[in-house]
Amino acid sequence: MKQQKFAVFDIDGTLIRGGLYRQLVLGLIDAGAIPEVHASIIQQKLLSWKRRESKDAYDEYELSLVNAISRSLADIPTAVFDEVASSIVTEELDHVYTYTRHRLRELKQAGYFLIAISGSQQELVEPFAKKYGFDAWAAQAYERHGNTFTGTITAKTYTNKDKILQGIIDKYGLTLTGSYAFGDSEGDRHILAMVEHPVVFNPTEKLLEIAKTNGWPIVLERKSVVFELEKGEGGYLLAQAGKI
Repeated sequence: MKQQKFAVFDIDGTLIRGGLYRQLVLGLIDAGAIPEVHASIIQQKLLSWKRRESKDAYDEYELSLVNAISRSLADIPTAVFDEVASSIVTEELDHVYTYTRHRLRELKQAGYFLIAISGSQQELVEPFAKKYGFDAWAAQAYERHGNTFTGTITAKTYTNKDKILQGIIDKYGLTLTGSYAFGDSEGDRHILAMVEHPVVFNPTEKLLEIAKTNGWPIVLERKSVVFELEKGEGGYLLAQAGKI
C-alpha cells in the first residue's frame, strides 16, 4: 500500500493571525478565573517585549502566559473556561493568514494528509482543525473532574512537537517523502527539520536565525502581500512577491 504524504502546520501565528493561547489566558483573567497578580506579570513582560528590551523578551512573555494558566488551572471552573474558549473560536475562526490558508487547500487537493500541532488548548484547536480540513491534530489537554480541572495536563504539546509528529506518522503510516512543515517560532524548529520541505512563516527572531543557518525558505505575509525568500549566494533573495 502506498504511503500518504503529509503536511504539518503550527496554528498560532502560522495559520491563525492571533494567538489562541494568549487570548484564552487574557479572557480568563477578564472573567476573574485567573488571579490579577498574573495579569500584572503578563503586562510587564508584554511591555518589555514591545520595547525590545532583550532578545529573550518575547519568550519571557510567552512563558508568563503559560505560568498564568498552569498555576491557576485547578481553580478555574470548567464552565468559565469553556465559555471563554467558545467566544474566542467564534471571533477568530475566520481570522487566518492568506498564504497558509492557500497552501492548506492546495495540499489537500493534492492528496496530502494534513496535521495540526499546537501548544494551544484542545477546546480552541479542534474547531479550527475541523473547519480547515485537517485529518489529525494535537493540542494541550487538561484533565477534568466534574465542574473543575484536576490540574493535570494529559497532553503536553507546547514542546517536543517532533515526537508528537513522529507518533502521528507512525499511527497513520505516513511517509516523509515529499513532506511539508509550516511554523513561525523556535518551538517549531524540530518539525521543520524533519521534513523535506520546511517553510518558515513570519518567523520570530530565533527561528529566523535557525532558518538562515539551515537555508530554509522564508515566507513573510504583510497586509495583502506575500514575500517568498530563498537562500542564494551571499544571502536570501526575493523569489516571489504578490497577492494570493
